[in-house]
Amino acid sequence: MSSVQLRNRTESQPAELTQLVSNRALRIQGRYSGITKRGNAYLRTLLIHGARAALPGLSRSETPLGAWLRALDERAHPNVVVVALAAKLARIAWAVLRSGDDYGRRTAAA
Repeated sequence: MSSVQLRNRTESQPAELTQLVSNRALRIQGRYSGITKRGNAYLRTLLIHGARAALPGLSRSETPLGAWLRALDERAHPNVVVVALAAKLARIAWAVLRSGDDYGRRTAAA
């Protein structure tokens, strides 16, 4: 792969993430929707597999994300929890790519 192809591929990543995550439900119901099927199928598959692998460790963590996952796990099917986590990770990735900043976990002020 040439450098031009690689650059074009990385520049299209935020656009593909945007297609995967739909915020339509947020405007209507006050909550986020899942992952749409409009975007790149391979990227969607990677997000789902990554979320499925990260779910046990994240749900045990004492972070706001861990608390959110534990609460969601009590009231939703496990596959719904995985897709919700994948959608949240896609939003985080999109925000990091869009801003150009490094990702750093925010800690609560004591």
